[in-house]
Amino acid sequence: MQNNSPQISRLKDCQGFTLIETMIAMVILTIGIFALYTMQTTSIRYNSTANAITGSSTWAADRIEQLLALTYNDPQLDDDDNNGVAGLNTAGATSDGQVTSPDNRYTIFWNVANQMNPNPNDSTISTVKNIRVIVQHTDNGINKQVALNYYKQRLY
Repeated sequence: MQNNSPQISRLKDCQGFTLIETMIAMVILTIGIFALYTMQTTSIRYNSTANAITGSSTWAADRIEQLLALTYNDPQLDDDDNNGVAGLNTAGATSDGQVTSPDNRYTIFWNVANQMNPNPNDSTISTVKNIRVIVQHTDNGINKQVALNYYKQRLY
C-alpha cells in the first residue's frame, strides 16, 4: 500500500541545500568577515593615534610640572630669545628649551614669555610668566603636536 499524501511528497522533494544556496551563503559570510576585518584595522589605527596623543600629553604635563617647580628666576624660565608672546607657538631652534623623551619618540619644547602685570614694588618687573610646552611626535609620517599653556606667578 502506497501513501501519496501531500506531506510525504513534500518531504521527498526536500533533499537539503543546493550548491547555489551554499555558495550564496559563503559569499554573504565572506562579506561579513571582510567588514569585521576593516573595522578591526580601523580600530587599531585609531587606538594607536590615541596612544600617541596620550603619550604627548603625559610628556607635556611632566615637563610643565618640572618647570612650575622651579623658582621664578630660574634660568630655565628665561625668555632666552626675547621673542615674548609671539614666540610661544614656535617649536624648534627658536624655542627656549628642548629635550627628547628617553624612547626618542617625542620631542619636548618649551617657550617662556614675560607678562607685564602690575607689580606692587616695581612696574618694570614682570610678575607673571607664560609657559607653553609643545610636544611633537610623528604619526604615520605626519608631524603632530600637543601644546599646554600655563602661567607662573611671582610670589612676594
